[in-house]
Amino acid sequence: MFIDITAQCDHDTSSIRLERIFLAKGIKRLRISDEFVGELFFTENADNKTVVFFPGSGGGDLDLLSFYTAPLSRHGFNVLAVAYYDGKGLPAALAEVPLEYFDKVFAWLSNNPVTRGKEIRLYCVSKGAELGLTLTSRHPFITRVAACAPHAYCFQGLKFTKAVSSWTEGGKPLPFIGWKNRWFIGYIMSCFIKNKPFGFTYLYRVMLKNAKNKDEARIKIENAQADFLFFTTKECNIWNTYEGSLEIMDTLRKCNYQHSYNLVVYEDAGEPYAPAHLIPYGEAQLKIAPRLVLSMGGTPKGNAHAQADLWKKAIEFLKK
Repeated sequence: MFIDITAQCDHDTSSIRLERIFLAKGIKRLRISDEFVGELFFTENADNKTVVFFPGSGGGDLDLLSFYTAPLSRHGFNVLAVAYYDGKGLPAALAEVPLEYFDKVFAWLSNNPVTRGKEIRLYCVSKGAELGLTLTSRHPFITRVAACAPHAYCFQGLKFTKAVSSWTEGGKPLPFIGWKNRWFIGYIMSCFIKNKPFGFTYLYRVMLKNAKNKDEARIKIENAQADFLFFTTKECNIWNTYEGSLEIMDTLRKCNYQHSYNLVVYEDAGEPYAPAHLIPYGEAQLKIAPRLVLSMGGTPKGNAHAQADLWKKAIEFLKK
């Protein structure tokens, strides 16, 4: 990535070009498309730990994900980015994704000469954290999880034509917390009329308030065999991850969970989970149409601090 900076004062101009190198020398990359869709960044170092990266609802474009995973591999990891929807041979939407798909991922890792015999660690973000915690509660070989903006429940898939689960197992949908389209449409129209940014946190709170199946849809995090480091923010406008994270911590405390678990909370931050080296954080808003703006929450200062601090803490945790 090249960044050109130009400063001008009266008729005097000065420029400089900064170059950011994401892929370090000696690191190899391998695209996988047969068993699953993913990309592995690796070296021949036998001591490197294996980290699997699950992105959020932003999609599974491997070129985009490489801006996360390539720099992570510079810190002594073999890093595998996994796309699980919106790709060739994958579900078109983040809905009804079979958990058996990830069995293929884990089988591939156990058979690959570079990653074979390694404990699996996860770095997962937002909706990918929902996935990561769901898998960790089922697979004891996942030993360490850095989860950004997690939640305590499985929610409806991001398919607005009908209410379906995000995940399936054995051909059956996992229990999920759902919404009614009229809640969403009514809220969006209210924001449109008032000419104020909208988010999805309100919708998730309404979903949980009206849910009759919270126990069935709750991720059974207490069944995991992993160490956890959770990251959450108080001003997230994508979903109520702060409340969900507190519920996760409460569950682990009540069941006397035998592995380590910690929660890092950021004030004045929304959903700043892109690595700090990728983009500088601004207002964290996305204009969808006139008078229709999605806000991810937080302030520029709060997001910038969370973005940089989270990346550092996650790497330290995954190295242990």
